[in-house]
Amino acid sequence: MLTSGDYTVGETPVDRLADYLEEHSDLNVVRVKDALLKEKQESGEQLFFKTDTHWNEYGANIAYREVIASLNRWGLMQSSPVDIQFVTSTFSGEFSKMLGDPSLLSPEQVLESEILHPNAVLVQDGERFQKFHEELAKENNWGDNRLYQNTSSNGPDLLLFGDSMFHHWNMPELFAEHCSYFTFVRSYDIEQGIIDAVKPKIVAYEIAERFLNRLAEHSEIFVRKALDNPQAEIVSLNLPPCLVAGQKHSFSVAVKNTGEETWMELDLVRLGIFQNGVDCGYGGRAYLPAGVSVAPGETYTFTFQDFVPSIPGAKLEFTMLQEGITYFGERREADTEIVSK
Repeated sequence: MLTSGDYTVGETPVDRLADYLEEHSDLNVVRVKDALLKEKQESGEQLFFKTDTHWNEYGANIAYREVIASLNRWGLMQSSPVDIQFVTSTFSGEFSKMLGDPSLLSPEQVLESEILHPNAVLVQDGERFQKFHEELAKENNWGDNRLYQNTSSNGPDLLLFGDSMFHHWNMPELFAEHCSYFTFVRSYDIEQGIIDAVKPKIVAYEIAERFLNRLAEHSEIFVRKALDNPQAEIVSLNLPPCLVAGQKHSFSVAVKNTGEETWMELDLVRLGIFQNGVDCGYGGRAYLPAGVSVAPGETYTFTFQDFVPSIPGAKLEFTMLQEGITYFGERREADTEIVSK
């Protein structure tokens, strides 16, 4: 823990971007940074996790309230923040997974938000749902994208393109309470096809400050651009018949590069795991070692170290991805059973 230093928060790239957009465009810009700093100064509450790169649900709630206040101020919504309560819980962040050992850091005590009288429901069928998922499939977007309906609200239909800062922490559920329909798409690309499918009144775009350099060409990663048309074939899944939920397992998967570009970790090309259709994130990744490349036509065997399945009875699927940009190639289900301890 740092015990001394200059903790003054000065101007950062997000401030410069907000200033530029407000001066040179007709876009409305929400400045959640100022609201977070004010809350920290006034309450002293912890707003970000100690074991993770994201804000906690207390901090996320401050950002949510600032967005709602801004939409009201601009005349785009007439709604007050919903009633919530905070309950004490524990959370294990992604730092341990990034360092290669999910058990490296102990869980931390956090505050989780609960909506007291929720009205929005997750839509899982119907014409709007079908059109939405058809457009997602065209973009090869298999992430945890969501569509909510709230028959108790006269609020506007809102479509939000964003990343993990708004994807979790009760954020989609909170925004859904203010809208007739609320749609969340985990993507850095604003896709016209998705807009046409859900026909929102408001389109919002959210991006964490650490990823601002992706804005130049939407899907650019830090220093390398997106692969042009990556393709992959899963050759073999070398998993045992059973995996035990909550325990670490190691296994390998062989994948052939059937595209026209070479794969490298420098381009964040990795093999990922889905559990019951949901991307497992950093805890379900196999990486290319530094210096290793997979040329078109070559097959590489990826090794998963210490993967921990969490849902007994869930199905596991594997697919290639370029982190933060797209999934690509064959998506194959493993004939492996996840059992309880």
